[in-house]
Amino acid sequence: MENHQSLSLMLERYVATSGDEENANEAVENAISHRRQLERRFPRRWRFRHHFNHNQRKSFNFSFPLSHNESSSADRQGNASFCSCPLENGGESRVCRCGEEDTDFDWVWDSSFKSAAITLVSDNREVKFHPEFSCGTAAVRGSQLMTNGQYYWEVKMTTPVYGTDMMIGIGTNEMDLQKYRYTFGSLLGSDSESWALSYTGNLHHKGVSQRYTNRFGQGNVIGVHLDLWYGTLTFFRNRSPLGVAFEGFHGKALYPMVSSTSARSGMKVIRTCSFASSLQFLCCRKLRQVVSTDQSVLNVVSMPPGLKSFLQNNLSWLLCSKTEKEDKRDAGATTSQLENKLKFGILRTRDRKSVV
Repeated sequence: MENHQSLSLMLERYVATSGDEENANEAVENAISHRRQLERRFPRRWRFRHHFNHNQRKSFNFSFPLSHNESSSADRQGNASFCSCPLENGGESRVCRCGEEDTDFDWVWDSSFKSAAITLVSDNREVKFHPEFSCGTAAVRGSQLMTNGQYYWEVKMTTPVYGTDMMIGIGTNEMDLQKYRYTFGSLLGSDSESWALSYTGNLHHKGVSQRYTNRFGQGNVIGVHLDLWYGTLTFFRNRSPLGVAFEGFHGKALYPMVSSTSARSGMKVIRTCSFASSLQFLCCRKLRQVVSTDQSVLNVVSMPPGLKSFLQNNLSWLLCSKTEKEDKRDAGATTSQLENKLKFGILRTRDRKSVV
């Protein structure tokens, strides 16, 4: 691909020959709107050398990241980011550690069960989808099989969120991660073996989509609580519950999963924990239902210091108040912003003194 025009011409021919106007038009529109970004990303000496026959054309599509302005606009349409750290590198990556307090993880992404278009980094906790360009849908599953008890994990959206679909969910061992390898689609939830939340705010299962919440974007932290005692799946956004999404998981064996159609997109698991469905947890759950979300259960209910510390470390995502979550988010954002400013040497002398 010598320049933007050659790409655009090729995609326009694809529209005419394949008849798949929906995906092809999206790809052409993205290519045209990101000329500068493409010129910077692909040197002139680089040539596009993928050859494919007429049958392959019907499922061969392209996707490119949104620009900084467009990604910011997309984020404004949905919920605010978990923190207020600035975007860097033209909006492509987010140097941010807000919310990443955990150091021990029950599971990571499984390198043996992932699409070829995925790279795992940060000890297999971070997923980078389609490093150069996208020609379909990539997916990966977690290394832990969930069969009974309680499971909670959080995924941070580390890059602009856009395209046909970016999804977070669960699936059985029968879920085919390669199903949409050369097709743009909502992979998770396309069959009876998977359940997922799309970045558009829709739930997907058995190929059926239904509204659940507002769309989310870069910087959002999506929590997932799989309760195999009650057989429910609940999603959180920025550590605030969104309500039960799916039911009927009794007796099922499931894996965490994520998928994306978008080039240079990424997600990072920042918390994973599992525990038995004990009387202690069931009591905490009931207390959370009774105590207002504006109050912390740990402050309202008198308890021994040791128990309070244990619950704070293990169930803060459930028991903390909405205000406490916002305070932690803001504190983390402030620290991260100062670290980033120091890193790039743009703090004034008096600011450096205040940090020290």
